[in-house]
Parts: sequence; C-alpha cells; structure tokens
Amino acid sequence: MKRCMLLSNNKQNFYRAITMCILGALFYYYEYYLRVAPSAITAELTNYYNISIAELGHLVACYSYAYVLVQIPVGIMMDRFGPRKMLTMACLACAMGTYIFISSDSFLLGQLSRFMIGFGSAFAYVGVLKMATLWLPRQYFAVVVGICTSLGIAGGLSGTILMTHLVDVFGWQQSLYYSAGIGILLSILLWIWIKEQDSVIVAATTTTTATTRIRILPNLITIIKIPTIWINGFIGCLTYIPISMFADMWAIPYFKTLGLDRNAAAWGASLIYIGFGIGGPLWGIISSKLQSRRIPLITGAFCAAIIAIIILCSENMTLVNMQVLLFLLGLFSAAEILVFAVTNDIVTKNISATALSFTNMIIMLSAAVLIPFVGMVLNYIGQEYFTLALGIMPILLVIAGLLSIILKETYHNYPVTPNNPHLTRSRLRRAHPLPRSGEGNVDAI
Repeated sequence: MKRCMLLSNNKQNFYRAITMCILGALFYYYEYYLRVAPSAITAELTNYYNISIAELGHLVACYSYAYVLVQIPVGIMMDRFGPRKMLTMACLACAMGTYIFISSDSFLLGQLSRFMIGFGSAFAYVGVLKMATLWLPRQYFAVVVGICTSLGIAGGLSGTILMTHLVDVFGWQQSLYYSAGIGILLSILLWIWIKEQDSVIVAATTTTTATTRIRILPNLITIIKIPTIWINGFIGCLTYIPISMFADMWAIPYFKTLGLDRNAAAWGASLIYIGFGIGGPLWGIISSKLQSRRIPLITGAFCAAIIAIIILCSENMTLVNMQVLLFLLGLFSAAEILVFAVTNDIVTKNISATALSFTNMIIMLSAAVLIPFVGMVLNYIGQEYFTLALGIMPILLVIAGLLSIILKETYHNYPVTPNNPHLTRSRLRRAHPLPRSGEGNVDAI
C-alpha cells in the first residue's frame, strides 16, 4: 500500500513539475513578445521619440544591456531563493516596464523602461531551466529546453505578426497597454502555481537530499575556470545571431527595403521563428539519438551560414524561395539550444542556474552588441546598403561552426564540482565505477 501511494505521489509530482515548467515557459513567451515587439513598430517609435535609426537600435538594445548585465546575479538569486519568488518578481518588472514605455515620449524614460523589461526578462529562460534541473530527471532536460525555446519563439511570432495586426486595429500604445495587463495576470499565476523545492521534488531516484548551501564566489570561480563553458557560450552567441540580431530587430526593416509591406515583412521574419521553434525540439531529439552535442552544433552553424549567404547575396529571388530559406535559416540556427545541454552536462545541480545564466549572458551579447552596431552602420552608409550591414551574420556563423569543431563532446559527461573542478570523466570512472543496469543512478555519485 505504501509503495502504491509513493508511486502515485511521484506521478502527481512529475505532472506538477511539468505544468510548472510550462507556466514558466509561458513567461518566456511573454517576455520574448515584449523583446521583439519594437521591430514591428520601428516607424512609430522613431516618430514618437523623434530619433534616428541608430538611436532606435540603441533604444531596443537597452533590453539586451540589462539582460546581459544581470545574468550572473540572476543565476545566483535563482539558486539562492528559488524560481517562485524570482519569476513572479521578474514578470511584474516586465509588466511595469511596458506600462512606463508607453506612458511618456521621453527618450531617456524609454531607455529606462526597456532596461527594466530586459531585467525582468533575464529571469525567464533560466527559471524554466532551473525548475527542470530541480524537479525532472536529467534525460528530460534537452526536451524541456526545446519546448521552452519553442514557446519563446511563439512569443517572437506574436511580437511580429500579432503585434502588426494589433497595431492596425488598436494602435501601438493601446496594444502594449493590454500587454502590460497580461503580464500582471501572469505574475499572479506564477506565484500561485509554482512551488519551492521542498514542496515538489521529482528526481530519478526516490531519495531526497538536503539542499546544499550556496557558496557564491567559489561556484562562480569554478564556472569561469571551465574552458568549455566559454567556448560553448560563444558558439551559442554566434549561432543565435539569425534570431537575436536579424529576426528580433532588423529583418522587418530589411524586408521593407526589398519592397514588402509591413504585413509581408512581418511574415518573412516570422518564418525564421517558426523554423527555430520546430528546430529546437528536433535538435534536442537528434542530439539524444546521436548521443552527441558537437555534431548537431557543427551542422547547424555551417548550414545556417550557407543559407544566410544565399539570402543576402541572391538577386531577384522569388518570394516563395525566400520564405523557404528563411524557414531553413531558423531551423538550422536552432541547434543553438544544445549549448544549454552542454552546460548542464558539465555542472552539478546546486550551481546549475549560475552556470546556465553565465552561458545565457554570453549568448545575449550578440543582441547587445550587434543590434546597435547594425544601426550605426546603417546610419553611416544609408539603408540602401542594408545587405552590406547584415553581411556580418554569415561570417560569424562560420566562426560558430569552427568553434563547434574544437568543442569537446560532453554527452554523458560527469558534472564538475566546486570541490574538484578538474575531475575528468576517466578519473571519476576509476574512483566511482558506473553501476550496472538497475543498480543505481549516475547522478547520485
């Protein structure tokens, strides 16, 4: 009887953990919508704030500045205080930042509000990954990353197509006003439904371990000293450029220079998100089937580079061919999601959020640097040379492929710990032989 009750409780806890991850992913959807929304209203924003295209790039990038700056503190706070408090507070920050953004035509206040939205958004993705690490067996992690990424990409779609239609119906300020209200409702749901670790524990074994006290500085030093973390982070940073720099900001203005109207341009950008959303779970499955992280990363980066070159260099391409290539660009660049699996492969659970935040910080440097960079280039050479300004994209994708070649394979790796950061897989095997099938769980070592 006790065994049946235990199995029933484990099953209930498993489903509760899944729904918590989905709710956290909905917050990621919401913040991604807020991230991308300015790309659909570039003309309105330049008129509203009376700014140049270079200043517009800086305004939008204020989101990324905050996102990058707070990533490490986000991971530390997530490890220390748990996802419930942090995600609720972060969602409220996004909602309030959105309300401030539409309340004044002050350029300074606009920058501060975008910074506030970026601050809150920085918690979303890491929060979902932290919940997956705490409450789900390790083999589900890559799948959760893929699902979360897909929901985020759905937010990107909403920030382009949906926002475009909402602007046509309600106007851009009223549309963002409704968005702020949705953020407040989502904050309430996050607080009600997400439980802390001592309330919901789902693990691969039936044993429960006490929460390890967080040692902030030693943990951070351990992470920084791992070369794979740096290489892996920059692979993600460069492979993510078709989304973070192109689709998130400059795709719609670029397509407008090709003669497309706003709705057609938004649909073109959305195809990149659709490809990325489908590719996220697909690359997670491929990685598990191949038992490799490197091979999908190499394939995705080089294929995305080739497609980007074709998109930017081909003249008189039919609309259908362009749409197919944009979808494939998103599909292959979605291999980027595997860098989080690489990070998760090599660190222990008690420092997982800090390590994932550090990786995410490096990845988001692409938006923080390249969005204003392209804006400054366009301001200098003129929008008629848009293709030249975007030429940096395939170059950096090739570099991502080269870095993936030198990346060490981490699939089935053993986590690095603060007490022994140089413990290799072979040494760990000699010290702790792997259990035979059914004799235990590797994560318990």
